[in-house]
Amino acid sequence: MHERRETVKASTRARRRGGLRVAVAVVAAFVATGLGGAPVAAADGGNHGAALAAPASTSPVTVDTGGDDVSPMIVGGERAPEAYAGAGSIQLLKNGVKDWHTCNGALIHPRFVLTAAHCLSVMPPAPQRAGMAGEVAWRAFQQAPPPRRAGVGTQAVPQDPSQYTLRIGSTNRHSGGAVRKVTSISLPDPWEWGMPDGDGYVWDLALIQLDHPVPGWMVKPAKLGFPRAWQQARMIGWGMTDPDPAHWGAPAPQWLRQLDVPIAPNADCAEAGIGRGEICLGTSPGGGTACAGDSGGGALQRYGRDWVLIGLGSRSHTQSCVSSTVYTKIAEPRFLAWMVRTIHERDPHTRITQSDLTLAG
Repeated sequence: MHERRETVKASTRARRRGGLRVAVAVVAAFVATGLGGAPVAAADGGNHGAALAAPASTSPVTVDTGGDDVSPMIVGGERAPEAYAGAGSIQLLKNGVKDWHTCNGALIHPRFVLTAAHCLSVMPPAPQRAGMAGEVAWRAFQQAPPPRRAGVGTQAVPQDPSQYTLRIGSTNRHSGGAVRKVTSISLPDPWEWGMPDGDGYVWDLALIQLDHPVPGWMVKPAKLGFPRAWQQARMIGWGMTDPDPAHWGAPAPQWLRQLDVPIAPNADCAEAGIGRGEICLGTSPGGGTACAGDSGGGALQRYGRDWVLIGLGSRSHTQSCVSSTVYTKIAEPRFLAWMVRTIHERDPHTRITQSDLTLAG
């Protein structure tokens, strides 16, 4: 097993790309709250990139997000007839509710779920944010729990992956499908809360390892594919259905929702800092789009008879749930390579290639 750097970035350092400081307009717009925390050693003693693994102690963690919850939901959509592409709800104990929805994910392998990195990492504190691009660049992250809420006995999100539960393959996040606990969470090393890497990629994706495989007869893993610009995309998620942030303190809706939207020009997502390896999804004719609670939710397109996962919900430049939304283009070769490498490192006995994750596989 290759040893790799294992640190979850609780602060974000300023970087220079080609002599210019990269503005973090991206960070200003993520549609979900960060989870994560300090680095935790993997249970197997190995290192697996930027990751969290269950520590020896599994004491309950009090989660305080002040009602400003992770990711958004579908505004203007309708109830989904099926849990497309291995859709799942990432849940934890919060406000006395044991299955509080915090983000969405997609099963891509019997033991691994793909979601957004910002769902599972802590927003950098104010001094680091100001040093990067100024506080104004972070305004769209106001719904994320600030690090200052972390303290003795209380933190913005659990450091222990075992505090999370996933319900996969059901449109009802309270029942049905497969329920699994989490053994590890892996984040890409280049992930810097919206700051692009040297090639312009933001890397808003993460892998969750499940405690037990989900059998294919129960939930079929998603296949990943590239977006077709001429074809509408279907957003799915358990995010908020009301665009008013004043109403976002309540639990997420029970039922998975969907909304068909066009793929928009990248210019429509410029204020959200769209980078390479990302797509811009527009709004529906009625003005609907993703909202708080939809982070990590899938963007799908139909390839023949199959619904293919083309993106994961990342961010928007407004909190009003009325604008275009940035999604991570998950079939990018470098993203696929990271997924395969991470799966191999987390589960060395698994044989998997990039083609196994895509429709062509």
